[in-house]
Amino acid sequence: LALLAFSLDSSAWKRCGGVDELESCTTSLSNEVKTVGYAPWLSEFNECDWYGVTCVVGVVWGLDLANNSVIGEIVPEIVGLRSNLVFLDLSANCLYGTLPPEMGDLSSLELLKLSSNSFSGTFPE
Repeated sequence: LALLAFSLDSSAWKRCGGVDELESCTTSLSNEVKTVGYAPWLSEFNECDWYGVTCVVGVVWGLDLANNSVIGEIVPEIVGLRSNLVFLDLSANCLYGTLPPEMGDLSSLELLKLSSNSFSGTFPE
C-alpha cells in the first residue's frame, strides 16, 4: 500500500493522505474481525488503520479512496493485493492512463468503482 500512496501522491489527498494530517483523522474503528482505517497513510500506524483501508483479520480486504483528490496512474503493483482484495473504489478522482494488465489478476475482486476518472482503453482480462 505504501507504493500506491507514493505513486499517487498521497500528500495531496483530500482526506488523511499525509502523516501531517493526524489531528484531522479520527481514531480507527476496529474489532477482532474487521478494521476500517482512519489514520493518515504512511503514518506509524499499521496499514489496516490507514484511511479507506478495510482489513479482515489483519488482511487488506478493500480500499475506498473515492472522491479524495487521488491523482495519477494506477501502478501494476496493486496486484500484490490480488488474492485478498474484494472491493476497490477509486471513483471521482483524477486518475488517468490505461489500467495495468495486472488489474485482470485481481481474482477476488467483487466490487470495482473507477467512474469519474480519465482512464483510456479497456479493462484488462
